[in-house]
Amino acid sequence: MAWQMEESLAAFSALRMKIAGATLVDMNKTLIYDDVGIAIMQYALELCGAHFEMEVQKINASSSVNFISTLLDTLPIHDMLDWNGSGKGFVQKPDAVFQISFATGDGTRNSLLVYYESDAGSKANDKDRKQAARKLYQSTCGCRANNNVLPAISVRANVFVGPEPDIHLAGSAAAELNKVQRSAQNALDFLHALTVAHLWFCCQVCLLVRQKGSFAKLEFSGDVRPQKKYDIHCLIGMIQVVDCPSLTFFQPPHVMANVHSVLYNVAGAAGIKCLFVERFDPTVISDAVRTCMTSNAAHPQSLHGMPTVQDMWRILQSCDEQASLQQAAAPAAAPAVAAAGAAIPPATRFTWSTSGMLVVGSPGPGLANPRVNARQVAVIAQFQQRLEAPNPIGSPGDADWILGKNLVAEYYDAMCAVLHAAFFHAMTWIPVQTPHHNYLLDLKKLKAESKRDVSVLQSRAQSTDLLALGMQNSLGFTQKSSSANLNNMCMESLFDSLPLIDPVLETYIATFHAPNIALFLRLIRCTNLLAFEHLAKTNRGVDLKDAFQKRLRHFPVGTSADLDYIMQYTISNAKNVHSIYLKPSKTPVLQSANVTHSTEYAWMYDLLNSISEAPSNDLDSMLPKSPLFRKFLLCHKTVYKMFHSIVILAPVNNDRHPQVITDADKRAVFQRIIRALMRQTVMYFIDVVDRHVEIDFQLRRDEHRNDVVNYDEIQNLRGLQADGVGEESDRNLRNRLLHGQIKFTRLTWPLRDLNLFTRISLPIVIDTPSGKTVTYPGNRSFCHTGDMHEEERQ
Repeated sequence: MAWQMEESLAAFSALRMKIAGATLVDMNKTLIYDDVGIAIMQYALELCGAHFEMEVQKINASSSVNFISTLLDTLPIHDMLDWNGSGKGFVQKPDAVFQISFATGDGTRNSLLVYYESDAGSKANDKDRKQAARKLYQSTCGCRANNNVLPAISVRANVFVGPEPDIHLAGSAAAELNKVQRSAQNALDFLHALTVAHLWFCCQVCLLVRQKGSFAKLEFSGDVRPQKKYDIHCLIGMIQVVDCPSLTFFQPPHVMANVHSVLYNVAGAAGIKCLFVERFDPTVISDAVRTCMTSNAAHPQSLHGMPTVQDMWRILQSCDEQASLQQAAAPAAAPAVAAAGAAIPPATRFTWSTSGMLVVGSPGPGLANPRVNARQVAVIAQFQQRLEAPNPIGSPGDADWILGKNLVAEYYDAMCAVLHAAFFHAMTWIPVQTPHHNYLLDLKKLKAESKRDVSVLQSRAQSTDLLALGMQNSLGFTQKSSSANLNNMCMESLFDSLPLIDPVLETYIATFHAPNIALFLRLIRCTNLLAFEHLAKTNRGVDLKDAFQKRLRHFPVGTSADLDYIMQYTISNAKNVHSIYLKPSKTPVLQSANVTHSTEYAWMYDLLNSISEAPSNDLDSMLPKSPLFRKFLLCHKTVYKMFHSIVILAPVNNDRHPQVITDADKRAVFQRIIRALMRQTVMYFIDVVDRHVEIDFQLRRDEHRNDVVNYDEIQNLRGLQADGVGEESDRNLRNRLLHGQIKFTRLTWPLRDLNLFTRISLPIVIDTPSGKTVTYPGNRSFCHTGDMHEEERQ
């Protein structure tokens, strides 16, 4: 399993590096609203398909194609419901449906479907929310019709609203961006976060096909029945849903489905929340129907899982088969005799109320508006003939088949109502009391920035590239003539020895097919595209003109002309420069808690969280953002081995039999070790006295922000005399503290690890007249003072 986890992490890391900011800009430039989300999903799937050697295809031409037309109109599901009918919300049109084709272990080809919904605005009205519930249910039915082995998969993404942008840019970057540029940058960062989230989910889906990754073996606490299977419905972005532990379908005896909601924290990605809905097990249908129809009583236990339309038809057809068996076992009845001139009514083979309804219950309220004076089909349905599917698919069915479609339609509507009440009725796309930002205006500004006039640039791009002209390394001579004269040799030496320039600037210059320009920019240390833009505006000034022309004298005349042309183009198309230069802001790559990790990492992460989630002091709360936390995660394998190598001694407590060491005891000891490594003090170096001083972090942060002298530390600030042996007098010390300039250099962060434990023991509790005391007689640790840490004296 460990190597599979490593493979999963490596696959996602490799895919993440392939995300191109220019591709995201082009998507936003040419597409609008829902289409941006669809394009991101297709982009992520195609990257994953190429990596895992799978074929990816978008199978619906647009979001105006009905659900049943997404590769399902030639399958039996086509005749199981009036998918193109009206009245009960049958007609649903998914935004996008993707097919992933792959090779199986036996060499055959198989496929799965992924249904995708892109929300470009809030689902504020109830009609949209009802559609969301129906689409989730239909996607489950569609996936199951295509592949009944793998889970049903659907994705819904919020492509407009996200967390507030980070305004704390590094260095002076914020000062160099105007309002429009910052807005465009925010939009690109938002698109990048959405793409990372889509890419992670698609990567996990592809790994699932190979029985790897986070979705390969889903196990949840509280599951009493082994081998449960779950469908996966993913919510990407700022979509908030109330956690629902289970779904209850229909009236008693009900059908129950467990639901697990899991939030995946992927670094640099938009929010990813997966709803795992328990799959219905069709293998129990036959026995359940036989039990109920034989006893004429409701099923003693609720069935489990969310039934699809196909499952409801299996129940109906199983009732039909059981009715045939009962008729065959019953004694032959006398032929019916009708009155003269009257038709003989067909005999009823079975009624739903005394067969299938005993298994799953009556449908109950549905999602569609009830019709006036309409009778519930489930109550009155009687079947006379054997249920025969239309042949060929799509042809009209007989009366009993049509009755079955109407019956299943009521259960379809009831299940959609349950999904609506459980998830979508209270779901919010624009969160309340949560910091958020609507990126619609930012996306529009990014679109405007990226729609630039590139006709001149494209004209230069049509010219023959330098390599085809025989010029190596974009220099103005051929490889054979590199040592033909001193000038060429100098150029070659400069190319090998000068610092490099930013790849974005290098790519921009290369588009003009102009030799020597990149080398010249390296010579004058113009390292990035924005610096080049500023140089283009200022190089004719008095301060720069002479120095600029002096450097150009070493290059051919054509280089000077090319450089002048590129600068003129850059000045007149400043927006183009900023649009090209846009790329996602760098985000810290932090390890995620519940994404596929090694056992050691997950154990270490859980242990650290157990301290911060139940803090005993301020330091415990600070742990998740401390360097110590990162150090533990970076060294998780070594720390895991170290902790599990510790021998814990149980105190005797005046008993011959030592106390039994439990897992809770071990965890408490491990927590105490970590707490002992967390120090409130910060080490400073004071150069004028050549001393290291420990000062309370909280005190210095709250009261001594300007690094003034801490008068409580007079002894630590006492300098040495010239001989290096004796210390300065009290008079000299006070005079220096009053008049001298003392510089503090911080050497460590709070929560650093200074203790070394050599032996650990459990506490001994001793009852005394004044109360209980706790000691750790077996502990041995070394601090900078040689004393035991306060955590060991508790």
